[in-house]
Amino acid sequence: MRPTEERYDVSGLIPSIITPELFDAAQAIRKRNAALSQRNRKRDYLLSEHIFCAWCRRRYGATATRNWRYYVCPGAKGTAPAERCRNQQLGADQVEADVWARAEAVLLDPKVIMQAVRDQQTDRHTTD
Repeated sequence: MRPTEERYDVSGLIPSIITPELFDAAQAIRKRNAALSQRNRKRDYLLSEHIFCAWCRRRYGATATRNWRYYVCPGAKGTAPAERCRNQQLGADQVEADVWARAEAVLLDPKVIMQAVRDQQTDRHTTD
């Protein structure tokens, strides 16, 4: 790449083919896709991006330190201290075991499934 002083500023000379808003949206999608890419993961996380923070409503991401896996709120770091989320990180093994146990309990109890089906049918009929 050329040094900055040898570069020509062509902004305004070449018309944009997309709006700045569309460009920013595409960059945000690109960044999210890169973060969620399977090839960038060293460990598997069942619930990454599926857990929401109770304080700030952001999606929990996943991280690891040595042999421990965690789900963390992205608002807990990288923001101004006054705006920083106070929610704690969650141990991945404990959270995943709890979710599996609850899912298993629901799937093994036909009454729960039938009630959920009835509730959905009721909701569907009341919104029509």
